[in-house]
Amino acid sequence: MVAPHPMLTDRTSVLGLSLLVYCYSVAIAFFCGYVTLRLLEMLAIIRWWTASLAGIGWGGLMLYLLGNSSIQIDPLLSWLAIGGLCGIIFWGVWRHTSSAGTAGAKH
Repeated sequence: MVAPHPMLTDRTSVLGLSLLVYCYSVAIAFFCGYVTLRLLEMLAIIRWWTASLAGIGWGGLMLYLLGNSSIQIDPLLSWLAIGGLCGIIFWGVWRHTSSAGTAGAKH
């Protein structure tokens, strides 16, 4: 039997650690998203499918970078699907906010 980690003994500890991890993940997501957005804007190809492909790429890269060097199919498919879904959600939000500033513009 493995002893529990001392920082994860109660709900308050888990919540505090989750908030700490969330801060780092927001910073990483902002950086990755900003770089991708600028690249897609420069190439003028911001579409739902390019945002989805970028999300899939970032999802696979993050899985690898977080120490999963022995890639297994189930976690890989989950991370790729979540990345693709995040890309489509980002595109929807971007499209809504960018078309609000330019009424009648087609994206």
